[in-house]
Amino acid sequence: MSKEFIFTSPDFSDTNAANYLLSIRETDDCTLLTVVDTREKQCVALRRYPDKTLNDLVKSDSLLRLPCHSVVEICQNLPHALVPQNLFDENSASAYLPLDDLQQKRARTYWQTLPCYDAVSVMDVRRACAGRHFPAIHYRHPLALLAQFCAQHQTTVCYADYHGATLYLAAGNVHRLALANGYDCQTDDDVAYFVLSAYQHLRADVETAPLILLVDAARFTSLYTLLSMYIRHVQQVSPSSKCCRTVPDAAYYPTFALNLCVEEKG
Repeated sequence: MSKEFIFTSPDFSDTNAANYLLSIRETDDCTLLTVVDTREKQCVALRRYPDKTLNDLVKSDSLLRLPCHSVVEICQNLPHALVPQNLFDENSASAYLPLDDLQQKRARTYWQTLPCYDAVSVMDVRRACAGRHFPAIHYRHPLALLAQFCAQHQTTVCYADYHGATLYLAAGNVHRLALANGYDCQTDDDVAYFVLSAYQHLRADVETAPLILLVDAARFTSLYTLLSMYIRHVQQVSPSSKCCRTVPDAAYYPTFALNLCVEEKG
């Protein structure tokens, strides 16, 4: 899906900005913007800009100038760790990250609790794109959001988010998060390799454990054709709430699913 996509709901109004949550995600190949009316629980604006960065858009897109009550950036490709909550010490947060001693001293750590798994998501947000434009911004990592998806299932499920050249995989159920990792991928074969390796490592049953994809529609067909040769239940993620069902074209929902998950799960 290389095309630009812009949607503005008839219910959108600048005067309602105090109720709006703006979520921003800059991937390897596009920037995604989503505005949700938190009072009415509906998505009121979506933007997908291929081959543009947030810095390219900050002066030209009106959504980025709205006085929203909350702004969240979903951070790609930043140092990240999931830590059991009973072991987490906020005074030593950078020590949990995959960084050397010097990088740990320079790190600007941000953490979010994940009550569904009694865990803490920790990341170094020094290189986060939006912080310089939104001083009061909050941050989320794709793996923390995928973990929240897994926690909605009674039996083991695997979620795969693939945008640009980055694949994020999370697997688990309501009781246990079994896997949460990111990988560099250039081809569908790379994606298949890491997905099947995860199933093998987890001893997940390819006949019963579903694989749920969060990918652009243009990528879904080829990935589905390849992965369904090995895994019986491969599907695209589908809307699960009133907010998500307000996306005007269902084909675009998987592209914005993590942005909308921010609203659903905070």
